Amino acid sequence: MNAKRLLLHMMGLTLILLPLAACGVPQPTPARTPIPPTAAPVKTATPRFTNTPTLTSAPTGTPTPTPTPTPTPIPSPAMPAPATGMGNVWGRLRWNDQPVPGAAVQIGTGATIVIGGKDKLNEPVYETTTDADGYFVLVDVRPGKYLREILVWDQVFHPEGWAIYFPFTIQAGETVSLGDYHLVKSDLKLASPQDGEEFETPAAALTWEPYPVAAYYSVDLGFETWEEALLEAHRVDQASVDLTAALPRPLLPGEYAWSVKARNANGTVVAESSQTTFKVAGEVPLFNLVFPGKGEVIVTTTPTLRWEPYPGAAYYEVHVGHVLDGVKSEEPSYALASALEVARQYNWEVAAYDSEGVKIAVSTEQFGFTIASAEQLEIVSHTAYHDSSGNLIVLGEIRNNLSSNVASVKIVANFYDAGQNLIGSGESYASVNIVTPGQRSPFRLYAQQQDIHPDSYKLVTLYRSTATEPFIEFSIVSHETGYWHEFHQITGQVKNEGATAAKSVEVVCTYYDAAGTVIGGSYDSIGNIGSGATASFELRMSRKIEPHHYELQVQGLMD
Repeated sequence: MNAKRLLLHMMGLTLILLPLAACGVPQPTPARTPIPPTAAPVKTATPRFTNTPTLTSAPTGTPTPTPTPTPTPIPSPAMPAPATGMGNVWGRLRWNDQPVPGAAVQIGTGATIVIGGKDKLNEPVYETTTDADGYFVLVDVRPGKYLREILVWDQVFHPEGWAIYFPFTIQAGETVSLGDYHLVKSDLKLASPQDGEEFETPAAALTWEPYPVAAYYSVDLGFETWEEALLEAHRVDQASVDLTAALPRPLLPGEYAWSVKARNANGTVVAESSQTTFKVAGEVPLFNLVFPGKGEVIVTTTPTLRWEPYPGAAYYEVHVGHVLDGVKSEEPSYALASALEVARQYNWEVAAYDSEGVKIAVSTEQFGFTIASAEQLEIVSHTAYHDSSGNLIVLGEIRNNLSSNVASVKIVANFYDAGQNLIGSGESYASVNIVTPGQRSPFRLYAQQQDIHPDSYKLVTLYRSTATEPFIEFSIVSHETGYWHEFHQITGQVKNEGATAAKSVEVVCTYYDAAGTVIGGSYDSIGNIGSGATASFELRMSRKIEPHHYELQVQGLMD
């Protein structure tokens, strides 16, 4: 981003770093001496930035050993005690473990975006300048919870602009130390591969321009196609990485992203590159998961997972949510021994490995499936059809064949081709919210996929048991049938015959053909009905039907 680009600002304290020349006002340089005994106690904010590098991966070549920094307290600059009810803030800005002097520092309780110029800080605004040792001191700051923001807008550090946020709190009578903040330049240049470059054969090395003050580099390389990190903070002393030595296999076909950080002898990052992507041409090594399919709902708690075998695979690693993390299987299947939780969704994926333990392929995507209770509600009848827009719709009716009330009944349809491969799914809720033992409710669901023509489908129910009893003391005072344009319509009145008011009242209608198969359903949400009061309802179908008979149900909750 440049100075004209919009930034996302969060409410809180904002700290902006600019070159001194941008401010136009010279500032005195405070001397750095111990805080006098009369000064307020110093509170150190939780450190977010540190000189200690976090490096992984085995080094290549003969790298220079990384020294282990010995944490030492940062000397405090001299400052007066804050005024009554106020607080102080100080910190230090550094690059390459050296001070950054002459930087104008401002803090405020937020920022207003200014298009085409520097953002305007919200009042109150406090400002000062870093001294020759990089210190900034802000005295008599109003107490509160704040968010620090540092912005760099010059050609020395980030020419496109750069920001970081850091929350802290100032309390009355306290002096808060924000510690060291290490600036990072953005002028490390990558050489090869270039951004967007595509290779017919795998790239053998990553190269970049040597950085003048770098003692060594840390390199990140990710296989974006698999969302897999190949190198993480991989250390090298020279301005290149030999991928044939650093990786267990040549780069596979797919898309990659890489970046480099230059570090000094203490491990402090002094410069970084932008992230660059490149591709290796060819067919990405993938295979398909078979069962459970994507979005499938199954009734067994110990399913046998199945996937397509991959040529050259010696074994597979299976991952299932929080249950399995890389369990091995030599066959393209795995039977779960421990029962999975009912009504919970699980994501699963598989990776294939060769005999040397090198990953050679992964499943096409991560699938999610849900476990349903073995005690399924009865599906009394159902039928499927395509509407005029080509949507696949399933109509039906469920019956509570259990001994307790159930609520929030979800009906899920799994659609299969002739080979019983899952090709789609759909779901919806039963029209009646609380279904008592023996009670029925209609449902209508849509396939989530467009233009789907399955050879078969299965219906599965998900629900929760409830001790809540529905309010059912209603009577249908009157009703009559007719047509609204070409659509079947029922209008009437319902009366609350109970001694208490009812809320969330709904009238549900189920339409049947002569054989008793459901051909439609509709409902009207009435709202609240007081004791002895009546309310009107209107039920209307959204498609043409000629029902043989229909059934009306009224249900609510006690107010």
